[in-house]
Amino acid sequence: MSDRQSSGRRAGPAAFFSSRGRTGAIRFFAVLVSVTALFAFVAWGLATCDAATFPLFGGLGGAVLAKLFAEAGRRRHDRGEGAATGALVLVGTLLALAAIVSRLIEGMAAIAVGVVAVAVVAVTFLRPGQTITNRHGEPPSGVLGSAMPDVHRTDRSGIVWAIVSIMGCAALGLAVQMTTDRIRADRERRAEVSPSPRPTAPAITGRIAP
Repeated sequence: MSDRQSSGRRAGPAAFFSSRGRTGAIRFFAVLVSVTALFAFVAWGLATCDAATFPLFGGLGGAVLAKLFAEAGRRRHDRGEGAATGALVLVGTLLALAAIVSRLIEGMAAIAVGVVAVAVVAVTFLRPGQTITNRHGEPPSGVLGSAMPDVHRTDRSGIVWAIVSIMGCAALGLAVQMTTDRIRADRERRAEVSPSPRPTAPAITGRIAP
């Protein structure tokens, strides 16, 4: 049985977050759309939910980020290239999007940065892969399939990366929660100790008799 046929047996976090093997452009695009939707959900949760949920949303964001980087590595492998370039492109794109969302870049500059980021992502990840077997394995089977070599090996680096990403983003969410709670408590304390305004005397209207 070939690696490509046996790759379906590799379930679980070790395969899900692994960057080994190859994946096609259509699968990567589908993952990219799903990741974008999940990031929008995380942003909505951080904006609308209670601060106690921030670590949970942070952990979810970390898992999504780990999966995106794993698929980016496989996509670069499909073209016979290393995963480091894909990681650098993703980091640069995420930083550019963060600058646009936080309004550090506005107007025509934001539009230009966005167009360049989309073009770089398309050139890096959406071009067709190699149709032959390369050093990263066989071509992926089907438009949404992936090919993972070393069926019986556990990708410890993928697990470590996923754990670091999830725990790091959860810790970031916890830090934001603690900061938010501290600011809220400080405002409530100031409101309690601030003196109440003195009542003003009612204005006297009408003429005074001579």
